[in-house]
Amino acid sequence: MIEPEKIQNPIEKTTESKVVFQGKFFNVRKHQVILPDGKKADREIAEHPGAAGCVVLNDKNELLLVKQYRKAAEQVLTEIPAGKIDKNESPESCVAREVEEETGVMITAPEKLIEFYPSPGFTTEKMFIYRAYVKSQGSTRQMEDECIWSGFVPFHHALNMIKTGEIQDAKTIIGILLTEAKLKNPG
Repeated sequence: MIEPEKIQNPIEKTTESKVVFQGKFFNVRKHQVILPDGKKADREIAEHPGAAGCVVLNDKNELLLVKQYRKAAEQVLTEIPAGKIDKNESPESCVAREVEEETGVMITAPEKLIEFYPSPGFTTEKMFIYRAYVKSQGSTRQMEDECIWSGFVPFHHALNMIKTGEIQDAKTIIGILLTEAKLKNPG
């Protein structure tokens, strides 16, 4: 085993790379790399354009949540509205579009809370989380393959949903907890 302090260059150098799967939302690329110790290894990386989600609050300090069946989890999950960033789309435009499509709510200018890599061990996806407020309510424009339910819950109830495990989605947990921290300490 190599001790981290003895590694001169921790970068893995790619010697070969090819797309092994092309999908609607992401591709999978197989890389052959040389490790810092000179050994070879394979890396399979899901190439994802990124995603953005939004903590949306109304004037009663209620939080907009969506519920939808997530096949990978084999269950209905409670989440903040979110979606994949389209080509040439900013994360801010993405959240405004996704919130309106999924819930019919139009939002104020979104304020960025954080950006992070949800699973950097196998995907390039970067997630952007915002906070915004309800500007107006219209009609949903869900995609043909979406079946999403939405509604508002008191903010303190959403916090309790995290504590009880009712909310298990990482972006949602991060967004709600960062919003709680900002509401407690706006500076």
